[in-house]
Amino acid sequence: METHPWRKSTLFRLIDLETLNLAYNDFNCSQIPSQVGQLSRLTHLNLSYSWFSGEIPPQVFNLSRLISLDLSDDFGHLKLHKPSLRDLVQNFIYLKELHLSRVNISSRVPDILANFSALESLRLSGCELQGEFPIGIFQLPNLKMLDISGNEDLKVYMPPFRLGSILKSLILRRTYFVGELPSSIGNLACLEEDPDVLQWAHLTILDIRSNMLQGSLLSIPLWSTNYSDGSISLAWRNGCNLRFINLSQNRLQGQVPRSLANCSMLEFIDFGDNQLNDSFPCWLGNLPKLRVLILRSNGFYGALRKVGTGTFPKLHIIDLSQNEFTGDLPSAYFEIWDAMKITDTSHMTYMGDYTVGQFPYFLYGIYGYSITMNNKGLELEYLKIPSTLAAIDLSCPVPQGKQFDTFDSNSYQGNSGLCGALLEKKCGSFETIPSTPSTFTEDENSRSFFKINWMIILIGYAGGLIVGVVAGNEFTKRKHDWFVKAFRRKLQEGKGRKA
Repeated sequence: METHPWRKSTLFRLIDLETLNLAYNDFNCSQIPSQVGQLSRLTHLNLSYSWFSGEIPPQVFNLSRLISLDLSDDFGHLKLHKPSLRDLVQNFIYLKELHLSRVNISSRVPDILANFSALESLRLSGCELQGEFPIGIFQLPNLKMLDISGNEDLKVYMPPFRLGSILKSLILRRTYFVGELPSSIGNLACLEEDPDVLQWAHLTILDIRSNMLQGSLLSIPLWSTNYSDGSISLAWRNGCNLRFINLSQNRLQGQVPRSLANCSMLEFIDFGDNQLNDSFPCWLGNLPKLRVLILRSNGFYGALRKVGTGTFPKLHIIDLSQNEFTGDLPSAYFEIWDAMKITDTSHMTYMGDYTVGQFPYFLYGIYGYSITMNNKGLELEYLKIPSTLAAIDLSCPVPQGKQFDTFDSNSYQGNSGLCGALLEKKCGSFETIPSTPSTFTEDENSRSFFKINWMIILIGYAGGLIVGVVAGNEFTKRKHDWFVKAFRRKLQEGKGRKA
């Protein structure tokens, strides 16, 4: 019996209705009403993220004119068992968009989907899919978006791609990827030259986090289950449309590709949890739309050089923690991070909420950005990033020597992630990092107008880098220079003791 009083609704009397969009509502875990099957003229049905639950009623399958069907769910309350996914798709021969993310399907992907030549967008992430993914779906002539991520029991072989393929977004994270990446993947952007080089002019999203990628970031070997490999090089030309790149949680080495400087549309970069070895890529500050930069847990080294005004103009989130930076942190960084200072919370949205390409929402849906931040040793996962969120994390081991020897261990209470000679918790390999003069450098004419209401300040260090900060979601227009003053006071106290 349905828990929502749909029988009283006049909605289902609109028998000539062609588009029905009830997305982002709260139907209190009620079932999808079977009466929706009465709307036989529907071509677009969107019930996504509206807190429906239970089995998808078979009456939905009567809507044979559907071009777009979106039943995506955030929490896996919806099920598609009886009838099955095969039963559903064989009735929808005109489909251009099929979005069932987080619907509990728990079956194989039917081979019949490879015959849907009109299909443009297929999202089946987190559906507990099984078996082998039909290879023919990759080669559908009109496919632009394919997301089958989060299906760890789904075996995926990637076929050769035809020249002129218009596939723009391919999301395979957390699947059982088998075999080599074909050199013909360059055909995804009508590649004119070296087929081993990623120069996809129209690619907007590259997300291959949490795989077994090894080797140089400039030439990535994509390792298969039997450890045979093929490699591709990351090289982007001027005018690239890349907005999002996430290669985190792999085993990549080398340097950040300098060709990313050609991607002026980039908003999100996450190379965290790899083995990169490079100085701080300050040249990324010239990207006019960059909002998120995550380089944590790598081997980045050296000093953070001063940067000019106008760099990192849109930056909201930066995570450089657990690296090997040394030297001083110029206060100029806090001055140039203008996007963190004043935020209009009255019009809060989520980062990444845009349609992929220039196509309507019903064709593609939204690809939301997500991050994981550390807060005093606890991991906070943001499945969607509020546009008002600002965060800075530069935390690393506490250095030895100089003025920090004057701090007692109580100075670091409440920061369980810290380690160092002054603490009971030691830092392993970081113990050998030589200490360097550790001062918070501020030019005489330089001041910090950082207008975030500080939630947490982590005194974290990497061989002399002296500040780690995680800022919360609360914002104020009040000027906060307490942060700089506190460090000045500590430095003056240290000098006084030595005198």
